Amino acid sequence: MRCNEMIINLFFVRNDHSGARTYARELLQQLCYNEIKLHEILIESEEFSEFTVVEKDSVLEIHIPPLVKRSGIIEKYSKRCIDLISSLLIEKNNLIFHLNYHHHADIGLEAQKRFGAKLIYTVHFIPSYFTLLKMGVKLNKATAKKEACVEKKILSKSDSIICVTQFAKNILMIYYGVPESKIQVVYNGLDNREDYQNVNKYKIRKKLGFEEDEKIILFVGRLSESKGLEVLIKAFLKLSEKNNRVRLVVIGNGDLAHYIGQCQGYWGRITFTGKLPAELVKPFYQISDIGVIPSESEQCSYVALEMMQNNLPIVCSNAPGFNELFIDGENAIIVPLAKVKGVEWKLEVDVDELQSKIQLLLNDRVLSKKIAGNGRVKWELEYMARQMTDKTFKLYKSMFPELTNLSFDN
Repeated sequence: MRCNEMIINLFFVRNDHSGARTYARELLQQLCYNEIKLHEILIESEEFSEFTVVEKDSVLEIHIPPLVKRSGIIEKYSKRCIDLISSLLIEKNNLIFHLNYHHHADIGLEAQKRFGAKLIYTVHFIPSYFTLLKMGVKLNKATAKKEACVEKKILSKSDSIICVTQFAKNILMIYYGVPESKIQVVYNGLDNREDYQNVNKYKIRKKLGFEEDEKIILFVGRLSESKGLEVLIKAFLKLSEKNNRVRLVVIGNGDLAHYIGQCQGYWGRITFTGKLPAELVKPFYQISDIGVIPSESEQCSYVALEMMQNNLPIVCSNAPGFNELFIDGENAIIVPLAKVKGVEWKLEVDVDELQSKIQLLLNDRVLSKKIAGNGRVKWELEYMARQMTDKTFKLYKSMFPELTNLSFDN
């Protein structure tokens, strides 16, 4: 088939929450080169005050303004969204709505009902509750049943479900009752945009205001307990008592005042940047000595992939999703999660253990180089955007048997 022939009508409903936003960026940039008509739907977009369609590089961006009031009218809002989108449906064959957030379920279901659209749903997040179960913590079964109802509607109605880890797939099968045949595991992927080997690390440090001889420890993510930031700060303060040339850089938004308060006496050694766009985060990956991800629950973390891509040695927790990305001592140093005494819903890494592992990488250059190099190789072999896109596009084609034997050129 010729490249200018439309094969699949894809409506990708974007979710701008953390990793799902990066997933959309990486996937859609690659899909633009396949024989596919791509529409990117931005629900509750604040860029325009009314329904607006913008064409960017052959992609139709569909901006739908937010609700004035949310309560009780989500279903009505979803129907109106489909009313507006229907004006773009000149060709209704091979129609897919790809959802990335369970709160957008009604939009997909309305498209399914009205146009016979196929529904694909990517599960980006698994509640941390299930990490506790995976770790063998016995919790209230009634709560487990309640947790399993959160996304039940979209899971039951989707034609296919994408999980970004095997762990997530098992959760959907065991606790949500989703048939295995309906689930595809497609790991997240990250494009290769720059040769990390040609980066002048010290020149970038100077530009950003850091000293050449500082050892920079990097945290990227939401400022919250679930990401383990408080534990990391405590570990860093202990580390600073023994080494006055270490610096912790924290990139992300959240309860900034709370975490700044945890740094009393060490404010000169901890840098909070707030939330930064991707192009401004990149230099911090390039200048850092160690990346730390002490989360209590993770899937196929884009922060982890970005650290691997940038040849950064990683210290992380053994959250179930990480166990699929990392092998302890090979491409990361792993710190075990443990149940917090007296708190039913809490897992965290041990402060002393985390401090010890960070210190290990700071002291052992050979190990640090090995961890970083193996991480980079694993990313190149298993987690590049092209691999994610090819698997996702193959899934799109499988929705329409008449297309499965066709050849698609990029």
